[in-house]
Formats: sequence, structure tokens, C-alpha cells
Amino acid sequence: MHPLVFERYGEGQCRDYVSGFEADPKTVWTVMSSSGPDPWAWETDGLTTTVTDAWTVVVEIPDNGQRDVHFAPFEGRWRWFVDCGDPR
Repeated sequence: MHPLVFERYGEGQCRDYVSGFEADPKTVWTVMSSSGPDPWAWETDGLTTTVTDAWTVVVEIPDNGQRDVHFAPFEGRWRWFVDCGDPR
């Protein structure tokens, strides 16, 4: 995850959030398109942070349709943006 996610939600809450994911080898997200880097307004829980170098990736999720996921580079790695629950 991107450090801005930990800043908003706390590392513990985010680790708890992703620990609830169950690995299903049959589930495959298909990348439909991507764009970036572009400024992106990360809006969750009534808070907005502008990420200047975000990439938007459109994925197809089985039985759930298409959705946008967002990433930005940080310290040489791609970092994911997600809503982990209640902000601090």
C-alpha cells in the first residue's frame, strides 16, 4: 500500500483489512486498460488527497464487473490505494 493509505488509516487497520482477503486461485483480475501518470483526487471518508503521479488501472473482476484501481510509485515500487476502514 501507498504510505498515504497508512497515514489516513493507520498501518494496523490496513494490515487487518488485507488479512481478510482469501486467496482463490480461480479468481483472476483482467487488466482492461491503464493510464497515467496523472493527478488524481483520492477521495474516501470525506477526505481528499491529491496524488500527483497516480496511475488508473481498469480491471475486470469475475462476477463483479469492471472497476478502477489506483497505484503510484513510491521508493521504486508500485503502491496501491485502498479504503481500509475508518480514518484516524
